[in-house]
Amino acid sequence: MITIEENNEALREVNRGVLSAAFSRTLSQLEAAMMEIGHDGSENGGLRTGPVKGRLNQVLKAVRAVGDGSWTRSGRGREGVDRSGEKLAAELLWLGQKLSACGCGEEAVWRWASASNLARLALSAEARLQGSLVKVSGFLIKQAKRIGS
Repeated sequence: MITIEENNEALREVNRGVLSAAFSRTLSQLEAAMMEIGHDGSENGGLRTGPVKGRLNQVLKAVRAVGDGSWTRSGRGREGVDRSGEKLAAELLWLGQKLSACGCGEEAVWRWASASNLARLALSAEARLQGSLVKVSGFLIKQAKRIGS
């Protein structure tokens, strides 16, 4: 017979996996949205990007192309893309809070800290989007501090 504690642990593991996957997916969508609205940093002083960055940009362009089709079908134009970055950042904050609440905050901290391309894109983002990203960063920095102590 399975006890409540055992079942609770199994549910917690499923919850962690789902939230972690959603956090990762939303992070990728945010990066693609930021590139869509013109913050891809392609003006890098004429320097060529390496093969890894070039390949990453190709993948992100494909994600954007798929997203553009769905935005057009849903009646959202390019102006909807600008707001989507803020919405995705708010979703990341919510997902990070949920991951933290179920005892898996380190997962969100690790994924956010690994998003170096997003950090580069954020430097040239609009102020409202930067504000949303600061909220996510602030929350996750607090989580990292808790984890470290």
